Amino acid sequence: MLRRMACALVPAVLLGATLFNSTASADGLAGKGSIGGSIGAMRYLSNSDFTEGSSVRPVFHAMAHYVWENHFVSTLEGGWGWNARGDGGDFRGPDTTGTVMVVTPITFGLDYRFEGANPKFAPHVGVGFGAYPFTVRAGRDRISKDRINYKKRRTTAAGGYGKVGMEYLALPAMALNADLLYHFVPMGDAEGFPGGYFDKSVSFAEVRVGMSYYFTIRSTGPSPTGKKDAEDEE
Repeated sequence: MLRRMACALVPAVLLGATLFNSTASADGLAGKGSIGGSIGAMRYLSNSDFTEGSSVRPVFHAMAHYVWENHFVSTLEGGWGWNARGDGGDFRGPDTTGTVMVVTPITFGLDYRFEGANPKFAPHVGVGFGAYPFTVRAGRDRISKDRINYKKRRTTAAGGYGKVGMEYLALPAMALNADLLYHFVPMGDAEGFPGGYFDKSVSFAEVRVGMSYYFTIRSTGPSPTGKKDAEDEE
């Protein structure tokens, strides 16, 4: 399902990008920051309490980037995603209103951009780490509780991610992007949650498309191509 979503979303981004006619180049972004957002689809891949009966659901991110020299980009992101299954809300027992597993990752990472034949395109890979708050809800109205100790199923754990993607600089200050990410959260609080969910690691994948707006933070310094600007030459 994620593969089908990727096949549909990535061409959509590239098609939209061809509507712009710009001489902008991704090689000239050193010293700039950006803010933006993305929308996509996610699915849990491990921990049967999360995967059983679940399917692909939406995920959203707010993003902030800073471009260093030598193609390195710092990233700060805050996201919100959810997945759902049928019966089993577990609010002190079975609940027929269904279960919603919500994750709101807050991550910091580093991307590396490669030089492509077309200067407007910037393929990239990235890794990062962060905090992953999880909440399991019984239906939409209330937080689910552990079957054994009745503790609310809400916790935050440290985790990390890996990423591959592509950015297209459609205009000098606007870029479109498409990414595929894999998140892994190695939690295992069996003592606090003996009834499941947070007693073992969780992983999930997401595919997304988004848009970023670039602005200048540092106006001097060498560009990633090694060429000096007018102020450097002086």
